[in-house]
Amino acid sequence: MAMITIQELKQHHSATQRRQELLAAFEEELATWKTEVDSLRLWLFGSFLSDKPEPGDIDVLLTGRLVFGPIPGPPKFTRKHPDKVQVLRLIGTEPSSKTALIEKFNAQEGNADRGIQLHEDQTVELSF
Repeated sequence: MAMITIQELKQHHSATQRRQELLAAFEEELATWKTEVDSLRLWLFGSFLSDKPEPGDIDVLLTGRLVFGPIPGPPKFTRKHPDKVQVLRLIGTEPSSKTALIEKFNAQEGNADRGIQLHEDQTVELSF
């Protein structure tokens, strides 16, 4: 898959009330992440991109660098809707590759135990 914009997500993936709720939660999360993460890159995958009428959530691979805010201490990564937007993130001094994120996803205990494997062609990058 190639790239998709928020407008295209709304146009092609918001046919039900549940999908609209998930998109609204995702947009709120994204607005926050844009203020907290530099060099932000996102890839979407999972049932939200399918024809499933009532997906459980939106699955996101996220990478970038956390921006240090005005408050002393470690950088913060805010989650407002963890029940609606599932995020696997690799945040460090440099953004990670999609391949590294997919490898991390595939190696996670729950996914590996259930035989869940994500492949690069099952993801779409969000353009914003």
